[in-house]
This record gives sequence, C-alpha cells and structure tokens, in this order.
Amino acid sequence: MWTSPKPQDRWSDRETFSFLREIHTRFKHGSFTWNPPSVGANTTVDTTLTTSDAAVLEGLRAGMAVTVTPPSTLDTGLTVGGAWVATDDTLTIRLGNLTAGAINPASGTWVFMGVIV
Repeated sequence: MWTSPKPQDRWSDRETFSFLREIHTRFKHGSFTWNPPSVGANTTVDTTLTTSDAAVLEGLRAGMAVTVTPPSTLDTGLTVGGAWVATDDTLTIRLGNLTAGAINPASGTWVFMGVIV
C-alpha cells in the first residue's frame, strides 16, 4: 500500500520529495549480461541469478512483480516463460525451447524492472 497520496498540483517541496522517494524505493530496474544455460528440446529451464551474478539485482524483494526483456539476439525458438523474485536480491528467469533440438543461447544484455506493489 502506498503511503503517499496521489500527486497534486499544490504539493509543497517536502510532499513532492516524499512522493519521489517512495517511487524510488518501489521501483528497481537495470541491465546485466547473462549467458543462459542450454535449453533442451521442448523443455523449460529455470535459472536463479543472484547479486554475485549481477550486482544490479541488489534491492529486489521477494514477491516483487518483475519483468525481463531479453536481448534482440535471443535465438529463434526460445521464449521467456516468466521471471520472479523468490527471495531477496535474486531473480529467477524461465526460458522455454519450442523446437525439436537443444539450443545453447549466446551471452547477451538483459533488462529487468521490478515494482513493489
């Protein structure tokens, strides 16, 4: 639940600062380089990344709604089946392979955004 009321035209500087501070603490975003594991034919693979994999993940909180965007070079046949934060400072990404052969994706830059609701 938000502690700040909806933005108003007549807010004082203090009220505006308080609102912006709350926005800053509720949103977490960044990018990281990741080399996903090989994904077998017609299967999914869940990989949990931690701050030792990407320091930018620090600040993610369990239960936080999160989305990830793969690099544009993601292999044809691979899909992002979801992403979630099971424990603080971690990010789990599910990759699915829709093809009849294994795919070993190349390393690339991934982007994420999380929101505490």
